[in-house]
Amino acid sequence: MRYSSTPRGFTLIELLVVIAIIAILAAILFPVFAKAREKARQTACLNNQKQIATAVMLYAQDNNELLPTADGMWGAVNLDRGVLICPTKGTKTPNGYGYNYNISGLALGEVEDPAYTMLTADGKTTVTGGLANVVYEVSDVEQRHSGKAVMSYVDGHVELTGRPFDVMSWQNLVNCAATPPTDTTAGVLTRNATGGTNGAWDSGAVGTVAINGDGYAVYQLGAAGTNYDVAALGFSAASAAATDAGKDTMSYSMYDYGGDANVHVVDHALDPSPDSRLTGVSYAATDTWLLLRKSGIVKLLRSTNGGSSYTVIYTWPTASTVPIRVDASLRNSGKAISSIRCGRFLPPSMAGL
Repeated sequence: MRYSSTPRGFTLIELLVVIAIIAILAAILFPVFAKAREKARQTACLNNQKQIATAVMLYAQDNNELLPTADGMWGAVNLDRGVLICPTKGTKTPNGYGYNYNISGLALGEVEDPAYTMLTADGKTTVTGGLANVVYEVSDVEQRHSGKAVMSYVDGHVELTGRPFDVMSWQNLVNCAATPPTDTTAGVLTRNATGGTNGAWDSGAVGTVAINGDGYAVYQLGAAGTNYDVAALGFSAASAAATDAGKDTMSYSMYDYGGDANVHVVDHALDPSPDSRLTGVSYAATDTWLLLRKSGIVKLLRSTNGGSSYTVIYTWPTASTVPIRVDASLRNSGKAISSIRCGRFLPPSMAGL
């Protein structure tokens, strides 16, 4: 019997099977490789901002414990150009970071909460203020690392975070629904129509942000109520029980009553003042409210022009500097607190309030 010495080739089906296997492997491995590359870029960015933070602290030690000013920051630290390049942003952006405008020129001792006060962050090319590579507002932070941002803090530590400095999320929702929901940015808080007793302060939510020094909460109450207290937002002691829901558990709160805005002061550890109320102030659904603590003094302010300017409605008589958090409560189904955000320090727009 005679056998052919000509080598046997692959059949078309065999080639197609091999190509399909390679394509499947590529589909599995390429995202892994992309994540690995981004992880390497994140690590490089963390190292960059750690070096920047160290340089800022060395500058402060040599300059009477004063932090650099916003307009002189990047010249003051005098770092190698490569340290200022965020690998994810690329070399076309010579400086991919922003310095916190709110601490410009402060003494280290004036920063009440160094571990929670941002020093630098991944910054956008175009910012809300006049100086480049400066973070004026939270919108100037660019979450470029898979939806997160690298930030350094005044105490020197650096972290990758999905929550920039004035983002709050809710926990311990009781008969309430948050949009977005629990553990994400707090935008709208509504009372479940099916939960709790309508007309009772048995629904609420507890914020996750601890404000140790100056801080604020901005929000809108929506349509005014007619017969019932419909919504309240306020500051509670950070150590208070996480299940507290009603306005009477908040030390400083503002609530709606019969279509007017009122303030409430509760007699407990955070504020020993006796229970008191402010005569109702009529308001519109589009009004923006600001609950502000600055140098221990708590104020309620209102804006009728979308936050461009505020008028003081009430100043609480008793100062408080203990850690606080933002809590909320709703009484009537169908009512909501919206456009909620809070911060651990004050942006420039609130500096003079």
